[in-house]
Amino acid sequence: MNDMSNPDTNTTQSPAPAPAAQSPAPPPPPDTQAPAPPPAGADPQQQQGWARPDWREAYAKGRGGDDKLVSRLSRYASPDAALDALVSMQTKLSAGELRVTSTFPVNGTDEQKAEWRRGNGVPEAPDKYKIELGNGIVVGEEDKPTVDSFLKAAHAANLPGAQVNSLLKWYFDDLVQGETAKMHEADQRAAQQVDDQLHVEWGADYRKNKTLIEAYIDSSGPPGLRDTLFGARLSDGTPLASNLEVLRWLADQARAYNPTLALVPGDPSTAVKTITDEIANLQAMMANKQSDYWKGPKAQQLQARYRELLGARDRLPQRQGQV
Repeated sequence: MNDMSNPDTNTTQSPAPAPAAQSPAPPPPPDTQAPAPPPAGADPQQQQGWARPDWREAYAKGRGGDDKLVSRLSRYASPDAALDALVSMQTKLSAGELRVTSTFPVNGTDEQKAEWRRGNGVPEAPDKYKIELGNGIVVGEEDKPTVDSFLKAAHAANLPGAQVNSLLKWYFDDLVQGETAKMHEADQRAAQQVDDQLHVEWGADYRKNKTLIEAYIDSSGPPGLRDTLFGARLSDGTPLASNLEVLRWLADQARAYNPTLALVPGDPSTAVKTITDEIANLQAMMANKQSDYWKGPKAQQLQARYRELLGARDRLPQRQGQV
């Protein structure tokens, strides 16, 4: 009996199909790729370009190993920051925002000195400075010698025009005007003190004496003398018009110069007529025994006034030509 083989056991099996090949993963976008970290234990010197953590030292080493250069580079957090600073500086130089300055060629030729001044805003001569003080301020005649002297010194020191104007502006704004304001305040205090003292000394005659002084100066001196005198200052800076001794002397001189001014201050040319008319009025009152000249609270005052007018009239012939 022949053994028959089991067809299942003799069937040849087909090999399993190979797995489908997978597509490679796409690389990350270029802007997100980071440099591969160096292998563990790798020498930093083997790294290339800006990826080196010791880029400052490496850069300096290639230029002589200057420690100062390393110190300068340490101001920047990264090579990019250093490059940004370089580009920014070049941009400012190109735009003229920065100037490469040099010292004045003291021992140079006249042309070299002139060229240096032209390039640094210094005029060719002191009188060529363009003065611009602003706020409507101009250099007055009384200040011109001081300013001219300053301009000579400024030019010798090669100060540019902007600095010269800045210093002059300080001089006029803070120094001159400040001192002028202080002097004005001091003059006001001095005048008030003198007025207070003379009010006490002269009493009711204060205003009359002030008028006498003005009339005396105007009638006895040349035009403008009063302004000259009252605008003058003593050696200590005090105004002449605020000096007690001067004002007392002027009041005495005014009374002695023309007594009529003391009685009838005003226009000296009409003083004689005014005195004569007032004497005549008082004499008319004297004819009436019931008038204020003889009775009442004004009697003593009117009688004193009459005697005063008579005394002045008696002195008039001596100064008729000056009245």
